[in-house]
Amino acid sequence: MNREFYDNEREIDLTEQKSLYQREKKVSWARTGVFLATVASFAIGYDYYKEGYWGAAILFLIFLRLVSYHDEIKSRQKFLISRLNVLNSYIVRARGTWRKRSQDGSRYLKNDRPQDVDLYIFGAGSIFQYICAARTKRGRDRLAESLSPLPPKDFAEIRTRQHAVAELLQRPRLSLDLEAFARLMPDNHDTTELLKAVEEPLPQVEKIFYLRFLPLPLFVIQCFLTYREILDPLLLPFIPFLSLLMAFAMLRGCW
Repeated sequence: MNREFYDNEREIDLTEQKSLYQREKKVSWARTGVFLATVASFAIGYDYYKEGYWGAAILFLIFLRLVSYHDEIKSRQKFLISRLNVLNSYIVRARGTWRKRSQDGSRYLKNDRPQDVDLYIFGAGSIFQYICAARTKRGRDRLAESLSPLPPKDFAEIRTRQHAVAELLQRPRLSLDLEAFARLMPDNHDTTELLKAVEEPLPQVEKIFYLRFLPLPLFVIQCFLTYREILDPLLLPFIPFLSLLMAFAMLRGCW
């Protein structure tokens, strides 16, 4: 195991984590400032200059983008925490303290297979405990099955596994990323229902979801009509409020 590689990756991720933390603070302050500026611009348009409505519309769009960007940063931070946990698990292996890991595969030991103990396949200090990176019940079951002393009857399957392992060995960062994404799931998560859902045909998108594209152009049109004194300025918050209601209704539909 190349300990230096994992140490370097860990330093890179820690540096990015600090950078994201500083960026998140700046975006949070900017989002708050833009929101206040949006309210102020709307007030200026209502009390003094109609051009303030256009400023409110532009600032509102900037505010939405900042909210989206802030979510992207939070998502990246969550992934980095997971990736650092993966890197720490590899460093633990390199230090030789991996025997403290909780998943040792003891539940896969069988009384009629003494080689599981003699060859340290399962149990404390076993091969399973050393190499297991699975987060799901299905993944651990498949790893235990692959460590069985009885090889698969289909040698093509063995070749396929060997090629997959060889490819991952050439792309260590991809292996880290895949394991980091897996760690975002609950430990020992049962993916049976998820796999069934994935295998089913994709449902057609409900027509109501196409309505999510309407609020933005409607808000621009509303700002223009307000500027031309066709609509009452007090109606301006109606479209953003309607947009929030639509988003909440769609989320409830997804649940």
